[in-house]
Parts: sequence; C-alpha cells; structure tokens
Amino acid sequence: MNIRAVVISVAIAAFFVLCFCLLVQSQRLDAANAKASSLEIEANSAVTVTNNALRTIAIMNTVTEANNNAKQQITLESQRAENDIKVAVTGDDCADRYIPDDAVKRLRKYADSLRHSTRSTTPGKPDRRNTAAAHTSTDELGK
Repeated sequence: MNIRAVVISVAIAAFFVLCFCLLVQSQRLDAANAKASSLEIEANSAVTVTNNALRTIAIMNTVTEANNNAKQQITLESQRAENDIKVAVTGDDCADRYIPDDAVKRLRKYADSLRHSTRSTTPGKPDRRNTAAAHTSTDELGK
C-alpha cells in the first residue's frame, strides 16, 4: 500500500468525522434555538400576566379612592344637614318636646335600611332589592 492511498484514506476518514461532528453540533444548535424560543414565549407570557395584574391593581386603587371620596362626601352632606336642622329648630318650642317612641324606631329602621343599601350596592349599579323598601319607608314616614 502506498502512502498516497493511506493519506487519501485518512483524509476521507477525517472528512467523515468532521461531517459527523458538524451534524452533531448542528443538532445541538437546533435544540438550543428551540429552547431559547420556548423561553422567550414563556417570558412574554409572564410579562403579559404581570401587566394584567398591575392594571387590575390600578383599577382597584381607583375604585377604592372613588369609594373613599364618596364616603367623605356623604359624611360632609350629613354634617351639613345636621347643622341645618339644628339651626332650623333653634328656638322652636317643638325642639324641646320628646319624640314618640314609634317615630324614633321608624326613623332608625329607615336610617339602617339606607346604611345597608349603601353597603350592598356596587358603584354605578342601583340595588334593585332595596329600592322598593326605601320607597315604602319614605311613604310610611309621611303617614
């Protein structure tokens, strides 16, 4: 066997080994690219979930702030009404008279129904269950 045949045989063998190594590396690269793509999709999904959570928290903060402002407004209105009533009955002889027990009970029941209806309604939606009771209560007060 001559040297030229050995060199050609070694060159061909080296070529096949090199091709095999390139094939293995190509497969590893494809697997790494697939994993990177999968991780990118997962990261995008996590970002979307986080953005939705932050948006939900911002909405809840806005609603809470609006409810607090509404409660403060109601409190101010109640204080103004109380002061107006005090001014209106000052010096009136009926202001010193006792209020009948039945009237006191009825007014308390009506006030409690108002408090209950403000707690059970959601902003922007009237509480249909208590609307009839509130109208009945005001009608009964007039009697």
